[in-house]
Amino acid sequence: MLNYKNRIFLSLLALSILPSCNNQPEAKTEIGQSSLSTVAIPQTGVRDQGRLGICWAYGTTALIESELLRTKNIQADISEEALAFEHMAEALRAQFAKMTSWDLVDFMMRGQLPEGWATRTTKELASMYEDSPHVQHDALALIKIHGAVPESAWSFKIKTIQEKDQLVRAVRENIRRTLAEGLIIQKLTIEQIKDLILVGRYGTAFPSRPPSYFQWQGEFTTARDFAAGYLNFNPDAWEAIAISKEEDIPSFVQGVKETLARGHSVPLAFPINIDRISGDTFRADTPSKDYSWSSYGRDGGHLVLVTDFMNKGGTRGAVSQATLNDELNKPASELDALLFKNSWGIGAKMNEKGQPVGMSPDGYYRMEAGYILGISKIPAATRNPWAVTLAVVPREIANAHIDLTGGSR
Repeated sequence: MLNYKNRIFLSLLALSILPSCNNQPEAKTEIGQSSLSTVAIPQTGVRDQGRLGICWAYGTTALIESELLRTKNIQADISEEALAFEHMAEALRAQFAKMTSWDLVDFMMRGQLPEGWATRTTKELASMYEDSPHVQHDALALIKIHGAVPESAWSFKIKTIQEKDQLVRAVRENIRRTLAEGLIIQKLTIEQIKDLILVGRYGTAFPSRPPSYFQWQGEFTTARDFAAGYLNFNPDAWEAIAISKEEDIPSFVQGVKETLARGHSVPLAFPINIDRISGDTFRADTPSKDYSWSSYGRDGGHLVLVTDFMNKGGTRGAVSQATLNDELNKPASELDALLFKNSWGIGAKMNEKGQPVGMSPDGYYRMEAGYILGISKIPAATRNPWAVTLAVVPREIANAHIDLTGGSR
């Protein structure tokens, strides 16, 4: 079983950002279904995160949408950028509070927006940020605190590098204007940062704040009531398991497979190796590979939603319950690949960094078991924070596969 020391924390979830014009109920989204289906878990359509690095938001909202579709047959389109907005406000407040005058000048020249983390993470990973004691690095917790907003109520997409650069420049300019008005940046509250920095007096950055109160299906509701009532999703029912070494793989894979077999999708955070992406597949490395941070994590991290698994020799297409039970009981060494719903859109794509990331005709990708093995083999001395792989599963499954107190099981 995995022996991971500290309790796992949630990381970041997403908001969406334009004011609603007509406040109509959200449009139905197309249900996505892949050709690889050992299990058949209903999914909403594939999204495209554009040029903002908020894959964590897209993966987490995709989980909630899938759960709603599975349990109530209701389709939702949750605004990812909206919760990202809330995270940015918290992260900027923490950064500003520690800045010297020279730090502030440097930020106004080349500072970037804090874009995010993962659905859930560990204390060890969160500690890489100096602001970690003050910022909620927790996607599901952000929804619990701030609620959620449908795309029809607020949406703001950054589709090009130029649009992202324009947004960052506008935020820097808002800092200059705030200083010119005699306010001390280091003492701004979160609400002031939202109004003065992220939006600005003229709406030159984000056009507005995500609404905390809006009309939904003919009735007015709050973002928190929308999340707790309509979405009916309990963040506390989910926990994270991790791979930090090769010996963790069997328990990790079994936890993911058990979750899928119960009908739940699985948010998965992992390090990117662009060289191993071919078409719609994250391919295994060669067995003799000299594993290091330079090969995994060099290209950053990513978060996706795992929707299925297939063992070696498995068949494509739906399987019987008896076959599913057989596939579930096979050891991790028999895993061929995980299938996941990505947030890079459909077809040939660049990711948020402008890197080529293969091509998927339906927006779904495969991760070969050997890719997971490659991540686990990175020596601890060469790891960067993205060299750990995390999966978010129901808490009862996590408790069976991880020791939250640090002791062995």
